Amino acid sequence: MMRIDWRKAATFSLALFCAAGLAAQGGAGGAGIPTPGGATPGAGPSQSAPGGGVPDRSGGPFTGAATREGAGRDAVEAFGRWLETSGEVSRFLPVRYRLLAAAVPAIEAGAPAEAFRIRLREAAAKGASPETTADALEADAARWTALARLIGTDWPPASKSAAFYVSAALAMRNGIELEAVAGVAAWARAEKSSPERAAAALTAAATLRAAISLSPAEAGRAALAVAASRLKVGHFDDLVELAERAARSGLSPFLFLAALESTFGSGEGLEDLERRLFPQVFPSGR
Repeated sequence: MMRIDWRKAATFSLALFCAAGLAAQGGAGGAGIPTPGGATPGAGPSQSAPGGGVPDRSGGPFTGAATREGAGRDAVEAFGRWLETSGEVSRFLPVRYRLLAAAVPAIEAGAPAEAFRIRLREAAAKGASPETTADALEADAARWTALARLIGTDWPPASKSAAFYVSAALAMRNGIELEAVAGVAAWARAEKSSPERAAAALTAAATLRAAISLSPAEAGRAALAVAASRLKVGHFDDLVELAERAARSGLSPFLFLAALESTFGSGEGLEDLERRLFPQVFPSGR
């Protein structure tokens, strides 16, 4: 079987996407993959939108590929070979060039190629269609590219990077903002906390957002407060249950977040938060 030079294939496929998008739109930007930071697809890099140079299917600019040498390029080539030869993801061969074009800027920016493999294996296990999978991976690739540009390549450690990126993408799909993810990562790096705890805090914040209707900004604050708290990861689900109970009682998201930040910021735990949320339940002095 003829071997493919995946670096050339990636360049060629990216060029095709850009040309097709421009031809279809007459050079104007159109609807494409949402880019973190709210940048308009096809509008080029923005100083206020991290990851603004991420390519999209509307023919936007591509500034990530070929900017890093060495490990990034090796990872791109290894990922391309895996797409070509792996039986576990053979159902996605019809969209392999789309997948590779999406992966190149993310991997070159510092996102782990293994994160793409994890997501593709998940999609294969669920029997997802090639087109649906490509759409989802393109969106995650844009998130990962922007995230890698914000947090750099020195954290998380290589052995834990893929799992963190996959969790971060899930959190962002569920309303946690890019800047909040980067903020939790910066805290974890500074405090020498584990990527697992950072990822769990992001997941908990996304679940809290659904449980008590936190805004994206509020959910980001909750993520940092949970990560920095004394609460063990195994008790994060208990926090979500407390939020659901608060929502049923009619407590506002604002008051819930204020109590959470005050309690955890003081080094207190779940029982203390429960007392603040439901003072009528506890006798005075308990």
